[in-house]
Formats: sequence, C-alpha cells, structure tokens
Amino acid sequence: PECRDMAIVWVAAYAIALKEHMRDNDGRFEYEEIVGFLSPEQFKCLASSTHPCLYAATEIRHALKRAFPISADTPAALGASYSSEMRLMEKSLDILQKDMGGLERVRSTPLSIIFVTHQRTFMMLYLFSLPYLYGHAWGYGTIPSVFLISYALLGIDGSASECESPFKKRPNHLNMERFCLIIMEDIEQIVSHNHDLQQKRIFA
Repeated sequence: PECRDMAIVWVAAYAIALKEHMRDNDGRFEYEEIVGFLSPEQFKCLASSTHPCLYAATEIRHALKRAFPISADTPAALGASYSSEMRLMEKSLDILQKDMGGLERVRSTPLSIIFVTHQRTFMMLYLFSLPYLYGHAWGYGTIPSVFLISYALLGIDGSASECESPFKKRPNHLNMERFCLIIMEDIEQIVSHNHDLQQKRIFA
C-alpha cells in the first residue's frame, strides 16, 4: 500500500509540474501547491530537477516497480500477474508523456514570422487605404466604418496572438489550476473508493 500511495502522490505532483512546465516556471513553483502530497525533501528534488515532469514520471515508475516486485523467488503466476499490471501502468504513463509532448508542441510552435509579417503588413495597408477607396461613397460615415472594420480585423489578430500559447494566467487562457484540481479530486475519489471496497472485504 505504501508504494501504491507513493505512485498516486507522484501522479498528483506530475499534474502540478506539467502546469508549471507549460508556463515556463520549472523549478519556481510553490511548495504550497503540493503540500500534503510531497515531503519538503521530495519537493526540493522535484523543483531542482531539469525537467520536473519527467522526474515525476520516473518516480511513478520506481514506485510501481516497488509495488509489483518480481524476483527469482516470485511464483510464476504472481510474476505473470505483476508483469501484466506493469504493462498496463506503462501504457498509462506513455499516454501521459505523449499528452505532455502534445502540449509542448502547442507551446513551442508559434506562427511563422513570415506569415505574421505578411498578414499584418497587408492588413495595415488595407485599413489605411479604406478612407481613400470609399471616402467619396461613404462620406462622413467613413470614420465610424473604418473604425469598426479596424476593430474587427485587429481584434482577430490580437485574439490569435493571445491564444497562441494558452497556458499563462490570463483571462483568455486555459484554467490550468482547475485542471489540476479535477485531477486531484479524481485521485481522491479513486483512493476513497478502493478503501471502501477493502473495508467491505475485511468485514464481509
């Protein structure tokens, strides 16, 4: 149970580490975010590692290997069961790391400079030319019309820039804190459910 609980603890730490990694805060997140999960020594090792997410994933693997030990003295049936469980756990860890890789690609793949430069240059030329092209037709309505068109087009460009890497603490970005809380609530529910099942078996 101790190794199992440690693996669960590092899953929660992985979620927090991933959130801070996406915000380029590696090694600078606060202990209060993981208090009650990790000890100060464990947190120090996590925060001082080069890649906290990979460190947490490695700790999960070590905890699982201790939870499912296989040696020369392990019975064949038990060893096969442990190996099957470890394969399932490894698949889950691989999915976690693939998801992390996907988030990293979103963060580190901005729009190309040539595309942004061309698009903004064309947009500004278009907006500056509107009064000359339509001023005679729109009359005094040219000023509010150009203002509204400029507001719409520049707003689209600003929205694209704002959401290009949506992991910061901004109103229009993803609520990463809420994601981490949901993960921890799910972990708590699973642990509580398993505990209740064990208690029923004991008193059955």
